[in-house]
Amino acid sequence: MRLARWAVVGVVVIGLAACRKHESVTGGYGAGVVTGQVVMAAGTSASPEGVRVSVVGTGMSTLLGPDGRFTFTGVPDEAELHFMRNDGIDARLGVPATGRGFVVELNGTTAKKGRQRAAPIVVPLEIEGVIASAAPDSLVITTEHNGNVTVKLTDATIIRKGQTAIKAADLKAGDQVHVKATVNGDVKTAVEVIVQNEGKDDGNANDHGDVSASGIVKSVGASSLVLTTAKGDLTVQVDPSTLIKRNDQKITLADIKVGDAVAAEGTRVDDHTLKAATIEVRSKEPDHQEIYVTGIVKSVGAVSLVITTSKGDVTVQVDSSTIIRKNDQKITLADIKVGDAVTAEGTRVDDHTLKAATIEVRGKEPDQQEMYVTGIVKSVGASSLVVATSKGDVTVQVDASTIIEKDDKRIALADIHAGDQISAEGTPVDGHTLAAAKIEVRGKGHS
Repeated sequence: MRLARWAVVGVVVIGLAACRKHESVTGGYGAGVVTGQVVMAAGTSASPEGVRVSVVGTGMSTLLGPDGRFTFTGVPDEAELHFMRNDGIDARLGVPATGRGFVVELNGTTAKKGRQRAAPIVVPLEIEGVIASAAPDSLVITTEHNGNVTVKLTDATIIRKGQTAIKAADLKAGDQVHVKATVNGDVKTAVEVIVQNEGKDDGNANDHGDVSASGIVKSVGASSLVLTTAKGDLTVQVDPSTLIKRNDQKITLADIKVGDAVAAEGTRVDDHTLKAATIEVRSKEPDHQEIYVTGIVKSVGAVSLVITTSKGDVTVQVDSSTIIRKNDQKITLADIKVGDAVTAEGTRVDDHTLKAATIEVRGKEPDQQEMYVTGIVKSVGASSLVVATSKGDVTVQVDASTIIEKDDKRIALADIHAGDQISAEGTPVDGHTLAAAKIEVRGKGHS
């Protein structure tokens, strides 16, 4: 049995993998530019100011001003937007398949594409050319067909060379650049400036490629931090060129705290190390903790289901934004049956309730009953461990989909030690072997 890999709403848990271009488990960022405007439905707050808009699974987010306008670049196909504010707004909307601006009508926990079109003064624009002159707040770019074009720079403009963030002061006449901008009347404002000098170091001077990773901060050092991801711990190296942001504000490494949820992008150093170009911090809020549950479906209702887990019954709430899959195909809540094995991820409502972002259904196979074992770890290998139980030794197989937790924190197989007491649940391979979906570690056992 293998569980699908997950993209978690709010806290994206992504493993580090070598690749030739930017990639993550949820898919590489695309080249799309998304621009829109949020308006509030009648009878709600008159202003969208303070609403946070994020592109699910990418780490990109922005805080809306009074006009409700937003723009993202590098948006993947079939992306989903998440709208949140501390007054209870919590809604999602798939990015419309259109190349033009659009209006989002927001009403508490629902978002829909408005009938009106976004005011046409904000238009995505891409410019390719050579910098003729550079100032702290603007660039003059000579293009092949349109002559000189002036582009405004702001504090929000992302400037990079390859995957290395640089400053406006680093831009020089003669640099070849690709600019993504918005247009308001005659003013062109850069959203992103990418330096593309040929024959020079562009920040990708090795064969490792660019990668992304997301997880929970385990520790913070003077020039690096350690993330706990779905595949284990990952060291994220930080240097003066690393751009670190929280709520669209630049911060320092010292501002990151243990327990923060972060998304990092940069260059792969090795299987367990990433040299970061950018880090997006999404601090964990006490009342919005991301959790995982695995178990057997006990009952299915109109807007929820009950799962029997190793710790008792859990109610999983489902709404229109919940993604439900079986065998990599989208299904509905009505397609889930009592007895199905499922894994759900989402936001904790209380000790016995989860608001689901994703649900993976594995069905019930005739000879694949769910199995639970509890005991003391006897030995730990590269992809399995041996547990001494009251009925004898059991080999617990572990793969990339296995969820391993200790004190409600994700850990890696290497963090488990002989003598630890654990509970494992999953599918029996034979009378003495279990393919684990989840392992709960409870520290040293008693002999």
